[in-house]
Formats: sequence, C-alpha cells, structure tokens
Amino acid sequence: VVPPPGALPDETLLAPPPVSAPRGADDVTVITAAPPVRRRTNTPWLALAASLVLLIAAAAYAAWLNGRNDTLAERLAAADGENQRLRAMVAQQEFAMRALEAPGLRVIDLAAGGGGQPAGRMLWNPVTDQWLFFAHNLPQLPQEREYQLWLITPGRRLSAGTFVPTVTGSARIQATFALPPDSLRAVAVTEEPAGGVPEPTGPIVIAGQHAAE
Repeated sequence: VVPPPGALPDETLLAPPPVSAPRGADDVTVITAAPPVRRRTNTPWLALAASLVLLIAAAAYAAWLNGRNDTLAERLAAADGENQRLRAMVAQQEFAMRALEAPGLRVIDLAAGGGGQPAGRMLWNPVTDQWLFFAHNLPQLPQEREYQLWLITPGRRLSAGTFVPTVTGSARIQATFALPPDSLRAVAVTEEPAGGVPEPTGPIVIAGQHAAE
C-alpha cells in the first residue's frame, strides 16, 4: 500500500526482517535408519524337495536299468537256448546223413500189429555202431507212462532208451551202441512205466524183424 504524501511509513514495514540464529550442534536432528525387514524364504524346503525329486528319479532310473538288464539277460538266455537247440538239430542231421551214407547200412521197418497207424524205422550201421530211430503217429501216453525201445537178440532184450513223442506223435532217437552184426533179430517199442524197465512188461506198440546177414 503506498502511503499518502507526507505520512511516515509504518515502523513495522521499515524494521529489518528477523534473523534466525544459526542451528547449533545440539539442534541437529539425527535420523536413525530402520533395520531392513528380513523376508522369510522357503529356500531350505525347496532344496529338500529338489533333493527328494532327484532321489526318486535316480531310484526310478536304477529300477528301469535293472529291469532292462533282466530283460536282456532273459533274451540272451533264450537266444542261447535256441542256439543250443539248433546245434543239436544240426548234429542230428549230420548223424543221420553219416548213417544213411555209410556202407553196409541196415534198415528195419517197424509197424503196429493189425495194420494200425503207428510206424517206425531203425537205421543201423554195424561198422560205426550208430543207431537212428524214427517213429510217427504214436498215441499220447499218460504222464506216468513212456515208450521204450528194445533191441532183441537171441536170449536178450536190450533197452535202447525211453522216449515221449511230440504232440504230433513223432519221435527220434539216436545213439552209438556196439552190437555184433549178426546178433540183432528184431526191434520193438513197448509202453512202459516212466523211466523204463529192465525187461519189457507192457504191450508191444510197433515192431520189426531183422534178418541176420
């Protein structure tokens, strides 16, 4: 506000502004920082969970490896068994070929009495003492019964082994058995108790005569 001419100014307007006293050391405000708030974390639980997951995964992998090893072992065992079976078949074929090609081979045909279906054939090489017997259309027997092959000589009946035919009624026996060339009179197959008997006791299933040379 501009005063009218000749009026004195208000003293309050002419007074110098108050001067603030400097702040001393005692007047300094110390601000203390609050400690940081520690957040609770799940790190130990997460580590434990991860360890459990790894343990379960390792156990599952070990079980899978064991299972695979067992499967491979079974396959190897099956392959080995099949290999042995094939080797036996090859040996039988070689045995049969040698018997068929040998000089002086003798053949005895076996048939059932009364013209029945069962039949067989014995190949005998007196030089090498090799025997090869085939049969087919043999009836199936109870579990406690088997067929027994006999070589009949004057005064003796020699067992050439027992056998069980396949589901189709076929059978095959090969052996090396020394027998004087002029001693064989007949070949027969009887039905006997499982394991065989020293002398034939059951009915004759098939038989064939052999003329001594």
